[in-house]
Amino acid sequence: MIAMAVLLGAFALLASVLRTFVGHQSAAPVELVAVDIGPVRPILRSDRATTIEACVVPGARIQAGGQVGRVLARPGQAVRRGTLLAEIGEPAGVRAALERARGEAAAASLAAHDLCRRSPLQDRRRDLLGDMRRDSVARTSGEDETKHRGDLNPCAQARRDVFAAIGKVGILRADLERFRVRAALAGTLTAVKIAPGDVVQAGADAAIGLAKDDCLAARVRVPAAIGSTHAIERLAPACVRLASAPGRLRCDAVVRSVTAGEDQGGRGAEIVVEFRPDERGSAAQRAAAVTVEIPLAARERATRLPGTTVMDGSRVLVFDRGSRTLIERKISVGAADDMHVEILSGLSPGERVARAPATLAIEQGREVEPIETPR
Repeated sequence: MIAMAVLLGAFALLASVLRTFVGHQSAAPVELVAVDIGPVRPILRSDRATTIEACVVPGARIQAGGQVGRVLARPGQAVRRGTLLAEIGEPAGVRAALERARGEAAAASLAAHDLCRRSPLQDRRRDLLGDMRRDSVARTSGEDETKHRGDLNPCAQARRDVFAAIGKVGILRADLERFRVRAALAGTLTAVKIAPGDVVQAGADAAIGLAKDDCLAARVRVPAAIGSTHAIERLAPACVRLASAPGRLRCDAVVRSVTAGEDQGGRGAEIVVEFRPDERGSAAQRAAAVTVEIPLAARERATRLPGTTVMDGSRVLVFDRGSRTLIERKISVGAADDMHVEILSGLSPGERVARAPATLAIEQGREVEPIETPR
């Protein structure tokens, strides 16, 4: 019995030594990086399937309020800039005043022609603008202009009256034009929600949608938290990559709007990004898929790690100095850029974490040989 006990003790001691020796020899080399504080400059990337469409903008605005008269705009109509879309009933007397001014201008023109034809040759050769310059210099500040009307010869005065009458016609025409609704841009009308009899206010949208010929828009959806957390602003710069040209990243786009909403996947934010089409193949581009990238506000002092250390977006393997093993830990991540990910909770600066690709085959609790990686 004593011999058996001694033999079992010897085997136990040998097993212990072997475990220690084998365990030491089987320590796996693992790259470690330290959690630190530094900038994270995130970029919102959305590669969810989406298509490109023409930019839709307000096609016109109301310059003068009133009751809508004629509506000439029709959905699907191709228009040029300045095309008449609708008319607002102008106040009584504006058109009549314009007709009177036109008559007065025509009469003044005839009178000037007859007077100048009968004037002496030297008067007709005198420069009207020179007369007006001399008249302006002769007057002192605040002096009545009519005092020097006699300084002009009759022919020059008649021509001056013609110019004044023509100017009055221009003013009245501009006033009447305010009651006409014209296309602000070239494109195709997408919606017309204005109708005869509607009462509209000056400066309001004319409720006429226009698809611009020189602009394309991509609509992408992202989690609502991204839109609210990073406060993506209108006219922020953006980049697009077309599926038809996967190697080319275009950064001539801007964010036109960001709206919150819900879809089948839950709450989300819709971002509309606009960019100019290529000179060739714009029709094909409208049916292409697109990837959108929007630079977001940088986190200058974020608790961060290289993105290669995070597994499944929420786990890391932390090196335990005492046991020289890796321990799995849950973390919460925030913003991310091409190099780093922001750590919101679960880690503190100074802790060392294993790079994920080198540790996928390393079991938790196994002793490792750390390889420090400079940042």
